[in-house]
Amino acid sequence: MLQQLSKEEYQVLLKIPGLFSFPLVGAVVEKRQEGNVYVDSIANPGIVFVIHKAGFSYLYHRDESLDCEQLLEFFLNEGKLPVYFHLYDPPEQLINCSLKTEKLGVKIRSRIQLQYKSKTIDTIKYKPAISITVSAIDAENFDTLETFNLQLTNKFWSSKDDFLTNGFGFVLHNQENLPVAICYSAGISNTLAEVDIMTMPEYQGLGLAKFATAVFIEEGLKRNIITNWDCFEENIGSLKIAQAMGFAEIIKYSFLSLYNKKYE
Repeated sequence: MLQQLSKEEYQVLLKIPGLFSFPLVGAVVEKRQEGNVYVDSIANPGIVFVIHKAGFSYLYHRDESLDCEQLLEFFLNEGKLPVYFHLYDPPEQLINCSLKTEKLGVKIRSRIQLQYKSKTIDTIKYKPAISITVSAIDAENFDTLETFNLQLTNKFWSSKDDFLTNGFGFVLHNQENLPVAICYSAGISNTLAEVDIMTMPEYQGLGLAKFATAVFIEEGLKRNIITNWDCFEENIGSLKIAQAMGFAEIIKYSFLSLYNKKYE
């Protein structure tokens, strides 16, 4: 049914709608980050399945009809796929079909994609009351980020140099010069940056996430990059932060997670 494309063949994908709606998917198509791409036809793809190495994927299908059972067999038997992976905004018929199979563990949740569409941001407005310094992530402070346990160089990016060359982000330090909050690009594609934020537990609730995000947005605007915020619908705290900062909702979508039970 599906065959894997080589990176040299990705050119055929560049005009397919939907492949750039989610930055981690687009980053694979643009060969900015590692992943795999599968199609039903190299010459004229009607089905395209793109999966990022971190396990986030998207399925494009041109026609309304979709052989879901055959597709699920592909998910089960393609050895290069992670045991557990996720699909952004999957077709309803694929969700229904996945619920009927006993070979896959299935979880369906709802996520919301938001983007910062304004052309300006006042970072001073978000500066926290406590004493904090902000620094761009660079070669000197990169290794200190291990304290966040983000696995930044093997989950999203391929190496330290890869991130420093092709991504960007900011880290906040306390008075002891210890990193306490971070905001960085998990992936960049089609002028969209997928933002990821983390604050150390003892510093949560102090506005550090907002400040780090504001500084990130400001840098993105300088680079003509829109900041993309994506979270689960039930994550009220995350949604409130995004909405308070002026992020606009783009889409609410289903998020399908699949687990291959044969590896149990």
